[in-house]
Amino acid sequence: MSPAAARLRRPLLLRAHARTLATVTAWGAYVGAFAAGAPQSPSPSSPLEPASLDAPARITLPLAAGARILAVGAGVRHALVATTDNFSDAPAHTQLLGFGLNRRGQLGSAAAAPPTELVSSTVPGRVLQIACGREHSALLTRSPGRGQRTTVMTCGANAHGQLGHAATTTAAAEPPGGSWRPVAALDALMLAGEAAAKVQCGLDHTLVLTTHGRVFAMGWGADGQLGAGPAATADACVPVLVHGLPRPIRDISASTDFALAIDTAGALYYWGNAEYGQAMTGARIDQVLAPIRAHLAPAPVVAIAAAGTLALAVAGADRSLY
Repeated sequence: MSPAAARLRRPLLLRAHARTLATVTAWGAYVGAFAAGAPQSPSPSSPLEPASLDAPARITLPLAAGARILAVGAGVRHALVATTDNFSDAPAHTQLLGFGLNRRGQLGSAAAAPPTELVSSTVPGRVLQIACGREHSALLTRSPGRGQRTTVMTCGANAHGQLGHAATTTAAAEPPGGSWRPVAALDALMLAGEAAAKVQCGLDHTLVLTTHGRVFAMGWGADGQLGAGPAATADACVPVLVHGLPRPIRDISASTDFALAIDTAGALYYWGNAEYGQAMTGARIDQVLAPIRAHLAPAPVVAIAAAGTLALAVAGADRSLY
C-alpha cells in the first residue's frame, strides 16, 4: 500500500442500535455538512474539499418518522447508513443514505452529487451489515419472505474485480457499479445449508465469511490479500476460496491490503501485505500469499481488528490487547 493511501482520512461512525436510537455520531472528513454548529477544520489536502469534524458529533439525517438505524459503514472517503421504519426480521426493503465521494458509484447510485449532499438508494430485504473500501461498498442482507436467505450485494469501483460481478476469473476492468447487485457467483459456491455470514472490504478487495466457516475473497490480489495460495498474486473477479485454513473460521477482519481471521479454536491467521510487521511474526515480510498462524500467548484470541497498517487482537482470559 502506498503511503499516500495510508494517509487518506476516513469518516468514522459509531454504530446506532436499531431498537433504541435513530441518530448517528461521526467525525472526520466528509461529514461536516451534516453536523451544524460542530467544530470543523479545513481539509489539509485541498481547499475544494469539505471541512472535517474535529471531534465526534451527532449528524442530522432526513429519517422518516419512527425510522431507526440498522447498520453503518465507513470507507476511505465515503460512508453509508442503513435505515428502516419496518422492524420485522425481513422487511420488503431497506433505504441506504450515503455521503462522501461517489465517483465510482460506491454510494449505491450513479447519481452525480457533491459530497455535501446525501445519496439515497434502496435494496430488497433487511441490511444486516455494511462494509466499505476505497471506492466500493458491500452489504450483507436478509431477503424478505419465508426463506430469509442472506445475500451479499456490492457496488462501486470494479477495476480489480472486487465486486465479484465479472463472468471471468481475470481482472477485466468492468465499468463501475452504480447500483447494488447481488454477487451471484458466490451463491453458486455455497454448500447445502451454507450462507454468507459476514462481509469485509479492504481498499480494493472483498472478503466473505460463511456459516460453515469458509472464507471467500475477490478483487485485488497483488499483495496476497486474497489468500489464494503460495504463488497466487493475481486479481480475482469472482470469489475464490481462501487457501489452507485448517479449521472453520468464526470471524474475519480486512483493511487496506491484508486480512485477519480467527478459527473456532481461537487461533489467529494472517495474510496479505506485511511490510509494516502486521503479520506478528517478529519480522517484516512484504507479502503473505496464503494464511499463516500468528502465535499469541496467552490464547485463545477472541476479537480482531485490521486497521490500515496495523493489526489488533484481544486474547487470553484477561482479554489483553495486542
